[in-house]
Amino acid sequence: MLKDITSMKYKKITFQNSSPLTLKAKIAFYLVGVILIAAGIFFLVCDLTHAVVEGRKIAVECLMIIGGGAVITGVYFRKRIPEMVKFYISWIGMTGASIALMLAQHGTYRYSPTTLHVIGFIGTIFFGGVGLWIIFNDCMYRLKHREDDKDQESD
Repeated sequence: MLKDITSMKYKKITFQNSSPLTLKAKIAFYLVGVILIAAGIFFLVCDLTHAVVEGRKIAVECLMIIGGGAVITGVYFRKRIPEMVKFYISWIGMTGASIALMLAQHGTYRYSPTTLHVIGFIGTIFFGGVGLWIIFNDCMYRLKHREDDKDQESD
């Protein structure tokens, strides 16, 4: 049976089977974040000391630093960040990775550039389109049911 979406109440999405991170997992995530930040800073300094500076390499190194910081802050604030925010951030990250594949230059990967461009295009359409569709539906649902939420808060 299909239910009418407009009659459903907005509920916070929770994962029933998700267990808390163990100490080993926390240390592993923190280590991954520190390694990404250290490698990004190291490669950034090495590239900036050369006479020829490539913007693409610097962008990748800055993304490594930002990604490492995101991993560390995501693990540290894991209980305070709502699940929907984590979901949206993962969609943005996957869309960014797909765009990077789509813009890959010749000779930078061992696969043919055409294959990478096709995979990047499909990933961008899928992750970007589906992510925007989910965000749009969530925003529209929240806008339509603002009054219901205000009535529940006043009770």
